Amino acid sequence: MDSERFPGLERRAAVHAALADPARLRITDMLADSDASPSELAAMLAMASNLLAHHLHVLEDAGIVARHRSQGDRRRTYLRLNHGALEPLSGLPGLTAQRVLFVCTGNSARSHLAAALWRQASGVPAASAGTHPAHEIDQGAIAAAQRHHLPLPRLRPASITAVREDGDLVVTVCDLAHEELGEPAALHWSVPDPVPAGDPASFDAAVTELAGRVRGLAPRLAPAVQHQLLIPLRPPLNPGRPDITFSTWRAWRRSSMGKPPRAGSRKPCYCGTVKNITVSVPDDVYRKARVAAAQRDTSVSALVVAYLVQLSGRMDEFARLEALQREIQAGIGQFRAAGRLSRDEVHDRAVR
Repeated sequence: MDSERFPGLERRAAVHAALADPARLRITDMLADSDASPSELAAMLAMASNLLAHHLHVLEDAGIVARHRSQGDRRRTYLRLNHGALEPLSGLPGLTAQRVLFVCTGNSARSHLAAALWRQASGVPAASAGTHPAHEIDQGAIAAAQRHHLPLPRLRPASITAVREDGDLVVTVCDLAHEELGEPAALHWSVPDPVPAGDPASFDAAVTELAGRVRGLAPRLAPAVQHQLLIPLRPPLNPGRPDITFSTWRAWRRSSMGKPPRAGSRKPCYCGTVKNITVSVPDDVYRKARVAAAQRDTSVSALVVAYLVQLSGRMDEFARLEALQREIQAGIGQFRAAGRLSRDEVHDRAVR
């Protein structure tokens, strides 16, 4: 076969041959998202160390996998998937997350840069944190972000315990952080720390490495499904406008005509002050809220509005007095002119 007519054919054949074994294909799937040490791979695959060493040797010879020594425990090595090695192959399985949390030791360089790169590549929110936060973002990281046109918020480094939320996909970009966190870190990217060297080349190399990782993961990560509750917050109806009800206003909002209904010639005076808020809640919370609302013969939105009204801590003074007036008027029975008190009787009651 004329290899000049088919450039890269031998390379593609070598990659496919290396991945012909199911065990090696499983290894590449695992390393596509997260770097791992041989001992971690052996535990996840439940494979003997000598058999794993054979498969890794085949993958390294094919240029699919590379290894380097840990910057934390120098006795440990990490395996990584070479960028672009699997481009001819079919897509890898997708992931979901509400947010991506990038973690390094000091939260002073790599994690901030990774979050900035992620925000440019994906609509899934991103944040960063550290296991032992530094006092400030390293100036080398700020300069690198400027060179690569990355918006880098000047945030104070924060601890993972203060930043992490349920639904986060935790990605460690530091060997020390990965080895310290263990299981909480879903993915690991073994990126060398540019801070000790401090030169622009080291920071640029970190940005390049992180950018390649982000490009590989971003298309496969979709936002986790959340239930969105659109809750209208409206003030009490105008006491002087009993002809305009909320149901009337709602019917106008839903109509396709776009013209408000008229009671005589008057329009609702409060529509401009109606506020809407959107609340995202996990699926289990939403289900429990719906059950609670059904037990009370109401809706989830109504429960949230009632809570917010209670949370505000006070009613408008005029509305309070008006409600009190209506309550008193409702308690008054039939009134007759003959039942009026004389001036002396009114005076006597006031004195008492």
